[in-house]
Amino acid sequence: VDLAAYRVIPDGIVSAPADEAELRDLMYTALRHDTGPFIIRYPRGEGEGVQWRDSQPKVLPVGKASELLQGSSIAVVAIGPSVARALEAAAEFPGQVGVYNFRFLKPLDTEMLDRICASYRTIITVEDGSLAGGLYGAVCEYVQKLGSKVRVSGLGLPDAFIQHDRQSAQRAAAGIDKAGICAKIKEFL
Repeated sequence: VDLAAYRVIPDGIVSAPADEAELRDLMYTALRHDTGPFIIRYPRGEGEGVQWRDSQPKVLPVGKASELLQGSSIAVVAIGPSVARALEAAAEFPGQVGVYNFRFLKPLDTEMLDRICASYRTIITVEDGSLAGGLYGAVCEYVQKLGSKVRVSGLGLPDAFIQHDRQSAQRAAAGIDKAGICAKIKEFL
């Protein structure tokens, strides 16, 4: 189910892990959370291959994003498995593209968005879900409410049925693979 479907649940926490280590940490965090539902969108298929078995799980601060890469012009704000694709794409534009892991769709890290809006002229959201009501929708709502002049563009699944296929082919068709993200970044550079 798409993350956007859960964003309307009162007092709910909505999250999506970037990789298998973050999945473990989100599960550990959810076990220690005692108010409202804690929703974790499990990624489809295999993980990114990060090492997670030899470390202890940790509690993640609920509603907090993390900066993975600093840039000068464009901030790529991603959630779930799209974080890895965003990092791959940003590597093609050294120093120009910042990457942020918004592991929580709700509550949205508005402090991080304030910093992003103050530092960048463009935000590109990347998600493997619906743009309407998803991360793109949440970021647009907040940026508009803030009154910021930052441009926001989104990459995600279209409002259409996606043909059954390998994940890599589906990502390419939706433009949320490395090539699609690079093309969007070039559009704004």
